[in-house]
Amino acid sequence: MDMQHKHKLTTVALACKPIHAQTQDVEDLIFIALLGLTNENNQDTNALVGALRERLVKTVIVSSKKLSVLQDISLECEDVHKGDTESLVITGEVFRNYTDRERLEKVDDIRVLGEALPSDKLLLVETLMEKGEVVAFLGQRTDDAPALKRANIGIAWSSEKAIENCDIHMWDGDLIISTIDSGKCIYHNIQSFLQLVLITTISSTVLSFIETAAFGDASLTIFQLAWINFAVAFLGGLALLTKASAVCPHPISSEQSVITAQMTENILFQVLYQAICSVIIQVKGYAVLGPSQDIKTVVSNIFIFCQFFNLFNARDVQKKNFFRGIRKHKWFWVATAMFIVLHVSFLMVQDFIGYGTSMHWKLWAGCVQLGVVSWPVDCLGKCIFWFIKRFVNRLHM
Repeated sequence: MDMQHKHKLTTVALACKPIHAQTQDVEDLIFIALLGLTNENNQDTNALVGALRERLVKTVIVSSKKLSVLQDISLECEDVHKGDTESLVITGEVFRNYTDRERLEKVDDIRVLGEALPSDKLLLVETLMEKGEVVAFLGQRTDDAPALKRANIGIAWSSEKAIENCDIHMWDGDLIISTIDSGKCIYHNIQSFLQLVLITTISSTVLSFIETAAFGDASLTIFQLAWINFAVAFLGGLALLTKASAVCPHPISSEQSVITAQMTENILFQVLYQAICSVIIQVKGYAVLGPSQDIKTVVSNIFIFCQFFNLFNARDVQKKNFFRGIRKHKWFWVATAMFIVLHVSFLMVQDFIGYGTSMHWKLWAGCVQLGVVSWPVDCLGKCIFWFIKRFVNRLHM
């Protein structure tokens, strides 16, 4: 048995008893053979626990099985190591006998909870949630139903009673990893889209207010605002909400605002840049471009091109290299191509109905160049935020 245990085999003993035996005592059994069975799911379980650990998801093995059996499983999964403190591996009886204060202090250290009753599982879930943790409970037994129902996310495996009380029904462990990665990907894509929408909305409001208050009229017409809002909502969503995100090891707190400090800084820099461009062109436009040019048309086109190039900035709200993975993102290129084609069509219709003023190609090139400046502005803002964050961290050390 020691050799089988060393090779991580499940021990099964075969025995029989005489037909004429009158008692059920173990002493009456006749030993036949000792088998060592391999568990083909061990490698899959180890890989699943390892993948969860890479994503900084803490795992706790909770079961009604003997503590020694669960401890062996946790050693195979490398969830605990030999020599770790006893607080990592405890029984359900020990856990339920803790005071409320002791449970809150020690629950973060627990990795194995053996010989646990259904009430112990529920108590563990409630204690973790009381500490502010987002708890996902994976159960496959009927008596797991209370813990599945109480957890933030209940994941059921097989039992019909468990499935009735769960939030997600899964039949493959790989789906858990896919769900985590997909959730983080959708979350980051929503952040990217929100940043683009907020820049467009705040910039258009600030520009219209400044120009109306200072110069008596706004450069952006109602048709141009309608067009750019449609482009940002539809084409921006197509470009940013379809991005496949890389594996993000950092957990996302449920208390964290979806609009982060980094996003706020990105929005502030872009709004300031567009407002400064508008004011400078309004004040110095005729002196630089000539009295025959329509300054409002120039300002409105710069605004539109800034939103176009902000599509690229919004691909990554934290890192400076927003071009990473852009070649494989085909829907992004579809959205940018549609933006260009629809913008040209919008200008042609505007000229046809006599609502706008045509510009020389040099002015078009200038508007595009000022739009491209949104890229270094975004990079500058992220660098400044990085220095500020690093400085604040050093102050707290």
